[in-house]
Amino acid sequence: MTRKHQSTETSLDAFYSKLADGSLQKMELEVMDPFLDNQNLLITRQDLVVITGLPINCICGRIKSLLMKGVLSVCGEEAPKTKGAKYRELLGLPRVQMGLFI
Repeated sequence: MTRKHQSTETSLDAFYSKLADGSLQKMELEVMDPFLDNQNLLITRQDLVVITGLPINCICGRIKSLLMKGVLSVCGEEAPKTKGAKYRELLGLPRVQMGLFI
């Protein structure tokens, strides 16, 4: 098994653990759905609005909760498309750093 697969499986284990113990709410599950279809997906909150059809305030609240629970993580930033715009966080499943401890 490669490190990439170990990392993905560990991230999914964390998700299913939260699902099994009932700590994920219905709206959190809706936000998580695109990540379960593509485990390497990195998208912004604005992308999730388009994909899920949920309003941005719902997305932001659920993302905050999922970040705190360790089910999602910030994996980078998307460069602004227009001058003066802000960088946007890229969200994805947590990437476990295997074998980095000596």
